[in-house]
Amino acid sequence: MISSGWAKHIGTTLDGTVVIVRQIALEYSHVLVHCSEEWDSAGRLSSLTQICIDPYFRTIDEFMALVEKDWASFGQKFP
Repeated sequence: MISSGWAKHIGTTLDGTVVIVRQIALEYSHVLVHCSEEWDSAGRLSSLTQICIDPYFRTIDEFMALVEKDWASFGQKFP
């Protein structure tokens, strides 16, 4: 059986989100999210950060707006 490493990947993404949320919400600083490892990792971090910080994105309609804004408009394909 080949391990996909998905749990480590999820953990790394959540760790990065916590760093960004702390910088914005606790340190009141600006952040620039740029990831060169994977083309969609910046979108993941940005989206999760927005969900954590702004309750606006925590409803279905606003979550769909977030997906459109940060994923679909940048070419992410959804089946």
